[in-house]
Amino acid sequence: MERYQSRRYGSSHIERSQSEQDSSNEEDILENDGPVFKTIQAIRDQDCTKLKGLLGELSQKEEIHKGLRQLYDSKKCLLIDTEYNYQIFRNLELSVGVELSQASLEIKQNIATYIGLSNSLATALKNVVKAAKEAKQKFSDLRKAGCDLNICINDKCNCNQILILTGKSPCNGGDDHNKRPVKPACPGSEDTLKHLVEEPEVFFKDSDIILNSAADITGIQTFTNITSLDSLQQGLAANITAFDGAVTAKMTQGATDLAQCQTDLVAAIKELTTSEHALYNKRDEIDAERETIEYICEYECECIREEGDNRLKDCKNDICDICEQLDDIYCERHKHHNHEKTTQM
Repeated sequence: MERYQSRRYGSSHIERSQSEQDSSNEEDILENDGPVFKTIQAIRDQDCTKLKGLLGELSQKEEIHKGLRQLYDSKKCLLIDTEYNYQIFRNLELSVGVELSQASLEIKQNIATYIGLSNSLATALKNVVKAAKEAKQKFSDLRKAGCDLNICINDKCNCNQILILTGKSPCNGGDDHNKRPVKPACPGSEDTLKHLVEEPEVFFKDSDIILNSAADITGIQTFTNITSLDSLQQGLAANITAFDGAVTAKMTQGATDLAQCQTDLVAAIKELTTSEHALYNKRDEIDAERETIEYICEYECECIREEGDNRLKDCKNDICDICEQLDDIYCERHKHHNHEKTTQM
């Protein structure tokens, strides 16, 4: 941020220039000891004293500028590091924290759905087990009835009734008429009676398998313990909330620190800029004072004539030339400015 490179020399350089100038002009000045010499010597001593004071002020300005430059560098580094740390937590929040928070909500909703389905399944399985138990009891009663029917069919006391129904007698031996074929009163009744005796046993065994299978499935469903996922989800949600809160707090604090660092850096830049201008102005003031001393020590003016009434006429003309040059410069700029306005219109 250094400006005005043409004025980077320090106070030591100016002191050396001043001492060299004093030694080179001292012999010429000491040759005169009249009133002019005394007046010039007094002015010269006054300006030299002022110059020494300005050199001290320049040294002070240089040290202040050096310190402000170091302060600026430290503030700049602090801003860069703070911004880097802030970006770490900001990116962590955007890439992980937000995703985890939203995922926690989705998991919570899914687990609530799973628990609802699990409860519905448990209720349905209980109903299945209850129905299977009732069916097994019914089939047990049917099997018992089938056994009773089989006993009745094989009872010799019922041989004539069976013969009439089926046209066949289940009894062995007995009268010859019992062995003679008889037209059945109920065609197909023999197969019907056979099914009524044999099928209840099959149905009872099937119902027993169904009941045991339903009970096993109910046990498996209970063992899965889907409701325990809710406590796990709550623990996960609490950890995610704590993690996201810590990251968010760091990010918020980082943003605050970054704003403060930026404010401090802006203030450091302003102070450094002011110091640079003050340093430039002080060097410019020393240059002017040094050139004034050089001019007083030489005290030669080429525009002053040795003789005549108008000894200072040339000095006047030189001043008028300067005024004309300034006037020409102003006129040229004013003319160029008006030309730009005309072009834009």
